[in-house]
Amino acid sequence: MVRAGADLILTDIRMPIMDGLGLVRELKAHEDTCGVRLSAMTGFDTPENRTAALQAGCVGYIAKPIDAREFLCRIAEFHSGRALSGL
Repeated sequence: MVRAGADLILTDIRMPIMDGLGLVRELKAHEDTCGVRLSAMTGFDTPENRTAALQAGCVGYIAKPIDAREFLCRIAEFHSGRALSGL
């Protein structure tokens, strides 16, 4: 499912079959993937989506549209463990 050694996974909140937060919960529930950092992305930026992402286990949240420079800074934050500031 997830490559061993993955450091960060970005997932859209709205996806077919399983939504992104369902994916986050699924990955957090498995021993092999529970330590992987996950960040939610969405074009539907609401306080409820931000709260749901945090509760599901995300270390970050990115609202679309994405500014390329901001995106790179946020990814660096998530990767280094300084995330949650954007939630």
